[in-house]
Amino acid sequence: MKWVGFLVLYILAFSACTPEAWKGEIEHPDQIWTYADSLVIQPEISDTQQVYAVWLDLQVNAKFQYRNLFVHQLIIPPGDSAFQNIQEFTLQAEDGTWLVEPNWLGNVRFQVPLLQGFKFQTPGVWTFSIAQFMRKDTLLGVERVRWYLKKE
Repeated sequence: MKWVGFLVLYILAFSACTPEAWKGEIEHPDQIWTYADSLVIQPEISDTQQVYAVWLDLQVNAKFQYRNLFVHQLIIPPGDSAFQNIQEFTLQAEDGTWLVEPNWLGNVRFQVPLLQGFKFQTPGVWTFSIAQFMRKDTLLGVERVRWYLKKE
C-alpha cells in the first residue's frame, strides 16, 4: 500500500513541472506555404536562468524549387518591444541535390537552429512568430513547418 502512495506523489510531482519543450506546428496539406501563413507560438516562461535553443523543423518535397530558404523570426517579450531577424538556410547543393537524404517517400526533413544559448530576460508569456521570407509569396512543396523551444 505504501508504494501506491509513493506512485501518486511521484505522478503529481512530475506532472506539475515546466515542460522540457514547447512546440508549434503548421501542416500544409496543399503543400503551399505563403507569407501570410505565420506560425505563432506563445510559451509562458517562468525560469529566467535556464538556457534554451529554438529549432525549425521543415519538411519539403521535390516540388520545392529553391536552393535556400529565408525565414523571418519575430520575438516579442512580455511588455517590451519586439526584436526580429531574418535567417537564410541552404537546403540544396549547387548541383540541385538535397543536403539531407530524402526518405523513402521522397520527402526531405531539415532541422535547423534559429537560436542557441538563449536566456529569457523576463518571465511571462513570450510570442514567437515564424514566416517564410522568400521573394515569392507562395512556396510549393512545403509539407510541414515545426518550431521547437527546448531546454539546453
